[in-house]
Amino acid sequence: MSGTAVSSVLLVEPDEAVIKDVVCSLRLIDIPVSSARTIEEAVELAQQKIPTLILTRTKIATDSQAGQKLVEKLRQDSGLQALPVYALCTSSELEMLGDFREFFTGVVPLPVEFPAFPEQIKKIVAFDSASHSITEPAEAVLVRVERQGIPEVASDKPVDIEIKDRNFSVAYAIQSRVLQELESDGRIHHARLEQVPGIVNQVTARVCVRYTTEKNL
Repeated sequence: MSGTAVSSVLLVEPDEAVIKDVVCSLRLIDIPVSSARTIEEAVELAQQKIPTLILTRTKIATDSQAGQKLVEKLRQDSGLQALPVYALCTSSELEMLGDFREFFTGVVPLPVEFPAFPEQIKKIVAFDSASHSITEPAEAVLVRVERQGIPEVASDKPVDIEIKDRNFSVAYAIQSRVLQELESDGRIHHARLEQVPGIVNQVTARVCVRYTTEKNL
């Protein structure tokens, strides 16, 4: 992969909310995201345009081994077998993954948080771009990973990257919290239409005060 190549991510995820979070967060660092909801669709998209890396849920619908199956299918394709595939999962899903974690290049934790998530992806993209070409055989990738190790994406160490619009990142983080609190608040589920703006305003104000205190803004 040349240094001038545009990085891109293929996301294998059926949840619209997660897709939106990933797309919006990576837009901040100019990494385009294409999404697939099934293994078959993911392989087809990768064949049409090879991504820099793949983020996949380990479980899709009722298939708890969907992520592993995707990796196996990619390894059967000479043009895709060297693609780095990262498992996108929650802490509980990671525990359930167990030894199957070895199927993946690494793990990226959920939920999507700002600015940690885009920083992690930027770090991964830089690591994989510098470490090997997309045409490198799968066997060579396995040897490289064994010798060099996998980047620790959950590290608390700050990453020196540029996020073009830090204010937008903060705004989106607040928006995500507001939506979460509206869901748990419960009032909005039974409110009349004319009551919705007032409820949203109250919850938003509460979230903004708390966020400002936490981040010392």
